[in-house]
Amino acid sequence: MENRINNNMDNITNIYTSTGTKLRAEYTMTSDSIIKRTDYCGNLIYEQGRPKMLLVDGGYVTFNDNANDSLSFGEGLGWKRR
Repeated sequence: MENRINNNMDNITNIYTSTGTKLRAEYTMTSDSIIKRTDYCGNLIYEQGRPKMLLVDGGYVTFNDNANDSLSFGEGLGWKRR
């Protein structure tokens, strides 16, 4: 299933499974070039094809974008551990 949100400048397209699980979000400008793509694969979230976040019980793990990936653990209420 596909859900589109349009305004004069930007488009947001969300793609879901038939059971309502979100698979992808695409953000485009009026030129139809995708400026950001987020894929949802179970508990792993990818941005622009790279792992960005892993959802775990009690929090999440984030991945840095540089070559020396490190992990951060946070629970969403303001604290983080490295």
